[in-house]
Amino acid sequence: MPADPVYRSPAARDAVFAAYDRALAAWPVPYATVRVPTAFGQTHVVLCGDEHAPPLVLLHGGGGSAIDWRWNVEPLSRRFRLVLPDIPGEPGKTAGARPAYASGNHAAWLGEVLRELGLARVRLGGASLGSWIAWQYALRHPEAVSHLAVLCPPHLAPMRPGFLLRAIGTAVFPTDAMLRRFQRAVMSPATPAPDEQAMADFIVRWRAQRRNPPPIPPASDAEVRALPRESLVLVGEDEPLYDVQIAVRRFSALGRADRLRLIPAAGHALPYEQADRVNEMLAEFLEAAPAREVR
Repeated sequence: MPADPVYRSPAARDAVFAAYDRALAAWPVPYATVRVPTAFGQTHVVLCGDEHAPPLVLLHGGGGSAIDWRWNVEPLSRRFRLVLPDIPGEPGKTAGARPAYASGNHAAWLGEVLRELGLARVRLGGASLGSWIAWQYALRHPEAVSHLAVLCPPHLAPMRPGFLLRAIGTAVFPTDAMLRRFQRAVMSPATPAPDEQAMADFIVRWRAQRRNPPPIPPASDAEVRALPRESLVLVGEDEPLYDVQIAVRRFSALGRADRLRLIPAAGHALPYEQADRVNEMLAEFLEAAPAREVR
């Protein structure tokens, strides 16, 4: 029998699924789940909000799952039909291995999910790994994305060596103490730690993975220039992965400074750390009518 591409063992998978189910049992709004067939395996999707509201697809970060949006779904589902897939190869309920970043298969997978759900044009957002996938999909299929929200992107500037070493060390020695310190390092010093249940979920997922998420490929200048007109890039001022001022100068030099917003008192766990502010900014951006093209 081939090894599970995501989980170290059946027991590890069961522990993640149990944590996932506990999170959904405490979900702040009514929800449904569906399984969507794709060439990459069945995709598990959480749905919430009015079925007739505009669709908003949100992609979680690496090492996570759809339940990472627990702090955002209540206000956003008042305005949108939320579509929250578990990304292949990450510790959620989607089957299949993690696609190689260079293959283009993350975007191909997302395209299949949207087609199966009958979503021809969507508002699309993501956090960390999810922001990279959303960005890649929007570059390939601009006609299918009305608004693009990029949260805590990990690939705007060179990664700090110290953070990379910390991530590698935590992956090699995923003790309770190491994982708690890593989660703390991901966030701004101004941010309170997550509640114990959320921390326990994080520890279970990271210990369960057969392979931890590799670094995201850096965004090229061409990709930054090609950001759609209707784009919003949110980065925490205390982002630990890289120097945010490098990203600010880069966006300015490439003529995309108007797309980038820095969020005070936030690190890489932006949807949690500044949930109220992020939810407000997303709703304002996503509800705005697309700007007219100037010819």
